[in-house]
Parts: sequence; C-alpha cells; structure tokens
Amino acid sequence: FNATHEDGGTRPLITTATNSTPLFILAAIKHTFRNIHFSNTAGTRANGIECGASFAGLMMFNCLFDGFTSCVTENGGGIADASFSNCEFKNNAANNNTFVRTTYRLHFHGCYFHDLTGAGSSAIIQDGAAHFSIVNCIFADIAAIAANPASSASVINSSFYACGTPITTSNYAGQIINNIFYGTTAYSVNVGTLTGIMRNNAYNAVGSGLRTGTYYPGSDFSDILLTGDPFTNAASDDFTLNSTAGAGAACKSAGIQWS
Repeated sequence: FNATHEDGGTRPLITTATNSTPLFILAAIKHTFRNIHFSNTAGTRANGIECGASFAGLMMFNCLFDGFTSCVTENGGGIADASFSNCEFKNNAANNNTFVRTTYRLHFHGCYFHDLTGAGSSAIIQDGAAHFSIVNCIFADIAAIAANPASSASVINSSFYACGTPITTSNYAGQIINNIFYGTTAYSVNVGTLTGIMRNNAYNAVGSGLRTGTYYPGSDFSDILLTGDPFTNAASDDFTLNSTAGAGAACKSAGIQWS
C-alpha cells in the first residue's frame, strides 16, 4: 500500500533498455502479477511477458505495460485462461503489433488500452476458439482492430474511441451490449455471422458504417446515434460522459441490464 491499506499503492517499476529482451518468460505453473509497472525503453523493443510453456492460468491486477512489441503473448506455450483487471496497456508505434495475443480464454475488466498507432496493429487478438470477455474497458487511438475474438465473446459497457475497427471476428456467438463507438475509421463492428445479442450501443456516423455482417433477422439493435463526441475530454484520458445533447447526454441511462 501507499498511505493506507488497500489504497492500490504505488507500482514498482520493472524495466529494460537492452535490445530484444523480454522481461519475463513464464514456465508451466500458474502466475499472478499485481501492482507492477512494466516498461521497455530499448532501441529495439521486445515482448513484455512471453509464455514459454503451456500452463493453466495467468492473472494480472492493476498492472501497467508501456512500450512493448507485445505486452503479453505466447512463444512456445499457451495460456489456458488469462484474466486482466484494472490494467493499462499503452505506447506502441511499431507496425503489426499487439498488446495481448493468446490462444485460449481471455478476460478483461476495467482495463485501458491506448496509443497503439503502428499500421496494422491490434490491441487484443485471440487465436483459438474459447470464451472472450471485455467489460468496463476503454480503447483509444488503436490503429487497426481493438478486439479480435475467435468465437464466443461478450463485449459489455465499454468505450471505443478513434479505433480503426473496434470489434472484428468471423463468427460471433455472444453479446455486444451497452458500448460506445466514436471516431471509428472503418466499421464499428465487423462480423461474419452474429448468432448472439447486439443492442443498445451508441455510434457516430463515421467510417464505413455502424456494422457489417450477417445478423439474426428482426434483431432489435436499439442503436443510439450520436451527433457529437460523448466524452468529457478523451484527449486528456477523461472518458466520463458529458452533458451535451446528442452526445454524452444521449448515452446516459440508455443501457440495458445484462447478465
């Protein structure tokens, strides 16, 4: 802790300035990281955490990743279940990189992904068919795809600001509910076939369109169409809703209950 117990404390810094050097290569046991600032300042960047062997689980709480080729990825092994709570991933200007890329179950709650600006770079990629969830997260300034689940996914109560394509997948069984898409440069949601629920999401009319793909006939999307930026000051990391008509005011109390 910092001043009082359970106040979150200050994050100790683990960093490297050595070229092409990952910070951790994980072995075949369960791993938990809490309250750590991971950083890479080398001229030739590397991954932050690599999975060198298959293991059952990875849990990360209140961690910060800054400047890696990929923050968490597989390299010779797979993670059966990875969960991230209140973590921040930022600052990658190289092309075709990711923040998190794994094969199996992925869960994110209260995380912030931003400034992934290299061409073709995507925040989260899931390579295998397993459950995927994003709840109460923020994605800002993501060059290509914010979230690329493989199959069954839930994306709930999250915000996507200035992303290329916020959500893309070929076959999607899950929920896309109560999200805000603003400043998208392509489709906000790009699916091959959606066999789940998609409703009460807010969009502004930019990019290629609100969504593309095949959806259940008669789907009740209940779209909220925005005429202005709904956030108080996204440029300064303030993603609270403003009170502007047709913008933040249109999103307040517009969601639905979900389970």
